Amino acid sequence: MVGLFQLEARQRSPLDRLSPRELSAIRLYGDGLSHKEVAQRMTISPATVRHYLRCAYKKLGMHDKSQIPWLLGVRDNASNATTADAGN
Repeated sequence: MVGLFQLEARQRSPLDRLSPRELSAIRLYGDGLSHKEVAQRMTISPATVRHYLRCAYKKLGMHDKSQIPWLLGVRDNASNATTADAGN
């Protein structure tokens, strides 16, 4: 049949709420980089990094950097579950 295709559903992650730039900033910051180092990697100003992080924290209901590894783990687990389900 022409024009038909199948979509695979995956479990939604809290990180799906973030823009691509916010996600990049939070991943780099979560890896231990400073605002300035994140800014250099993303070729933006440190103030913009702080803005992205502030927006991400608000969207995710976070209060501090210590919650980032857990959130990134949720994303990794959702991706791994989808991959494992695809093998069945």
